[in-house]
Amino acid sequence: MDNLNSSYDLEFEKFQEESELDIVSGTIQTILYTNDSNAYTILKLLSDSGNTITAVGYLPYAYPGQWLYAEGKWTNHKTYGAQFNIEQYDLVMPKTKENLFLYLSSGAIKYIGAATAALLINKFGENVLDILENNAEQLSQIKGISPQRAIEISQSFHSQMILHRIVDYLAIRGLRPILAVRLYRYYGEKSLDRVQENPYLLCSERIGGTFHEADTFAASIGIERNSIERIKAAILFELKHNLNNGHCFISKNKLCEACSMLLSLDMDRCEQGLSSLEEDGEIIVEPIGNVTGCYLTDIYEAETYTAERIYEMSSNRLSIRMDPSKIIKQVEKEQGITYSEDQKIILTTALNHQIAVLTGGPGTGKTTSICAILAAFETIGLETKLCAPTGRAAKRMTELTGREAYTLHRLLGAQMSDADEMTVFNFNEEEPLSCDAVIVDECSMVDITLMKALLCALPETCRVVLVGDVDQLPSVGPGKVYYKQQCGAHRISESDFPSEAEQPYRQIRSRD
Repeated sequence: MDNLNSSYDLEFEKFQEESELDIVSGTIQTILYTNDSNAYTILKLLSDSGNTITAVGYLPYAYPGQWLYAEGKWTNHKTYGAQFNIEQYDLVMPKTKENLFLYLSSGAIKYIGAATAALLINKFGENVLDILENNAEQLSQIKGISPQRAIEISQSFHSQMILHRIVDYLAIRGLRPILAVRLYRYYGEKSLDRVQENPYLLCSERIGGTFHEADTFAASIGIERNSIERIKAAILFELKHNLNNGHCFISKNKLCEACSMLLSLDMDRCEQGLSSLEEDGEIIVEPIGNVTGCYLTDIYEAETYTAERIYEMSSNRLSIRMDPSKIIKQVEKEQGITYSEDQKIILTTALNHQIAVLTGGPGTGKTTSICAILAAFETIGLETKLCAPTGRAAKRMTELTGREAYTLHRLLGAQMSDADEMTVFNFNEEEPLSCDAVIVDECSMVDITLMKALLCALPETCRVVLVGDVDQLPSVGPGKVYYKQQCGAHRISESDFPSEAEQPYRQIRSRD
């Protein structure tokens, strides 16, 4: 037993040594790069020991001339060599005339360049920052600065100081600087008031903190353990966490049990939080089979929209000028292939219907069928887009068809929101894609939110062909849209489409 204890102690000491952060400090000399949306910064630091260091991290309003104390880890970038990854830091405003000039001439403050910085320092010396923040009227003593411009300069500096104070306030409580940037973006000068009133704003989607970060901060300022805001945040955390496990919803009983365990509170109090969220419209509670399902509102809307749009499209027969059998014969002649009866049925279905599903295992002829459908669509003059959920699948589709294929995200013009926390799409119902048909390969990997985004971007009469293998990789995100209950064969026919009395959206559900 003694040997086991000593072995454990050695391992623990080794872990402590490995987890300790390195420390650097010095004056910022140059800012090489800053991402305006999230404050990710690359800078050159003149360390107190006289060495020049490349440091990277999330540093809102870091500028030359400031003194930086940073804790983090040294890494070796394959292109840029040794650099210091900052995890925690403290910034101190410059005090000497030399560093004040570095700071003011760097463009840190609106309307101040190198010439104005020199005039300000000559006039006010080491008190220049105090003048900027508290005595804006004195700035108009400088030639070229009007009373109105003096106010604008002071306001620019004042906004920096507010953000510095928010960063400092959160940092001493162990919170990341990026959270301060987002708080300030949404709440401005009221940021500290808002986050003190409700610390769980930190784990909202727009701010992007974790529940643990928000809960730790809440405890540090005395928020009660049974606070309704704490319970609501925990419920949303559990629902969002389960999206990563592929679930669109959680049953009410499971959700309340999970939150009760997470918060060490009784089930009744958790149900009160659930009711409050439902009243606020942040979640949807609905019977699903023999359970009561709890959804995040946007996931519920994605699931419902997808089901309703597929139901609508599956009811549409599209008229074409040519007889499908003649189109098939023409494609066979052009490609030098004689299609099987099953492949002819697939082609006829794709030509006559707005939506078609093609599924089958390896070697069953899916690629040949995709090429045939593409050729048939081109024969009747349809502009067709090819896509797949991953870059690898899109590349393979390009190689097999000889036509450019896109990832779904690229096709839809995906980009990150300002908060870098969610994906938005340039193409949608208001700005649809410019095409007549879309063929999507590897559909087993498409989740409910991506399927909704695709369907939203399709023009009203656009055809869509969904291709995949139900036994291949499922979606990483929530929902399993392409699954055996609906896609059990390698072709579909008119009899496979639902009647008006059926409600297919009851089948497009989560993996819960």
